[in-house]
Amino acid sequence: PRGRPRGGGGAASGEGDAGLLMLALPHHVDLWDAAGQDEEPSPAEGAAGLQLSWFTVKGAMTPVAGSRWSMRVPLQDPGWVYGDVDSLSEEHRAALEDQVTLDVQGVGVNAQDPYNLGKQVGRVALLAATADALGLDEELAELVAQLENGFLPWFDGRNQDTMLFDSAYGGVVCKNGLQNAMSDYGSGYYNDHHFHYGYFLQAAAVLARYSPGFYADHVAAVEAIRLDIGAMPGESKSFPVARMKDFFDFHSWASGLFVQVNGKGQESSSESLNAYYGMVLLGQATGNAEFEQWAKLLMSMEIIGAKKYWHSTAEDSVYDSVFAANMMSGVVGALDVTASTWFGDSFVFVHGINVMPISPATALLLTPEYVAEEYPIVAAEVQEASGGTGEGNGKAIEPQWKAIIAGIQAVVDPAGAWDKIHAINDFGSGNSKSNMYFWVATRDVTNVSDVPTPAAVPDFAALIDAECELNTGCVAMGITSGMCCPVEEGGVSLGCCPHIDDEPLQPDPTL
Repeated sequence: PRGRPRGGGGAASGEGDAGLLMLALPHHVDLWDAAGQDEEPSPAEGAAGLQLSWFTVKGAMTPVAGSRWSMRVPLQDPGWVYGDVDSLSEEHRAALEDQVTLDVQGVGVNAQDPYNLGKQVGRVALLAATADALGLDEELAELVAQLENGFLPWFDGRNQDTMLFDSAYGGVVCKNGLQNAMSDYGSGYYNDHHFHYGYFLQAAAVLARYSPGFYADHVAAVEAIRLDIGAMPGESKSFPVARMKDFFDFHSWASGLFVQVNGKGQESSSESLNAYYGMVLLGQATGNAEFEQWAKLLMSMEIIGAKKYWHSTAEDSVYDSVFAANMMSGVVGALDVTASTWFGDSFVFVHGINVMPISPATALLLTPEYVAEEYPIVAAEVQEASGGTGEGNGKAIEPQWKAIIAGIQAVVDPAGAWDKIHAINDFGSGNSKSNMYFWVATRDVTNVSDVPTPAAVPDFAALIDAECELNTGCVAMGITSGMCCPVEEGGVSLGCCPHIDDEPLQPDPTL
């Protein structure tokens, strides 16, 4: 069996009544707090001496005996900016200062729906923190004024898509979303609330820090938005605790009240992370230490969940080798995981949507070790598009997506990424050249031995393991011996073999 099942009491495997048997997901086992215990969790004594694992879409679950689990989650703090501006080279600092001055004139806050408004204010918030770090006082004042003017009709209820309190489910929704479930990206039915409002809170933190008078005048509106996605236990009778967070799976769900065939789902693990990052900044800006710690817990849990169930490498994945070769899950659902998005199956989309927005929290999500494996297959698709077709995997690659991929590249090759960012002039509504310059210029590659080069898209069929015991689907069905997924001509593949392009491998039709 996979995993590390264990029986008995104690904090390492669960405390209290040893008669209660529960199942732990892989990330739970990774986080067991064994302080004061004699040993780490070990293969199974738990279920009456049976060595058992239960296979799920998220890998093998480990039997654990005890009424309480003890896990340790390291809390992290990304900070307001990417790094110390004094550490930048003269060339990079000069380019960044000039670009901030240009970007201040090229941004605005005027979107009429909560998601696109969120991306706009998130972009301005990042620019404001950058301007402050660089000592650009005039630019900072202009950016703060843009946030004030953009937020004012929303906070005062004078905008077209008015924000309302929904007493049925205890949340802040917009008028258009209530009238039409598909409006506002489904936010009237609580879809993507943390994506939208996370940007709001990130920008509200900037206002609390640099315009405390404006913030104080509109604190009631900000508090309603904060409580919608980030209420602490016992804090409010009107809002649920951390609405979108799944405290068992550690990551959040984005699908709200919409009914889906395979249960709840979430696409952009990075926008989810950004939501809790915005909450961390708000706690810091307002001096609310209790909320700051709560937000850090939610953010740190989200990072753990994203790395475990969205990211895959050759040596570390809960998925079979064929699916893991995608390096990134597109949408993680309760009963399925896909390597596609709601808007396309391009590698650029799958990886890009799970990296955007690039912010100081991104450094906690993208490690050099992971990107060294991830970047080559994404770069191959971008390189193919640049070779004359203008497309990657059948989809045109727009410049704002190329900027996000260059942001991934920066983790292992900042020099190459800088040149690419310099050549891009359209960064979309939620990003800016200044933001990307600052991110790229502060990447540390001292621990990166070689710059990865574009590699061919994986040959998924070649990654299928013939032996039953090497295919998690077959093991889950109790088939652990023989050849379940033969690749030789004339072989018969069982239904437990990995699927390619949503179609199972077919047996030889001549048999």
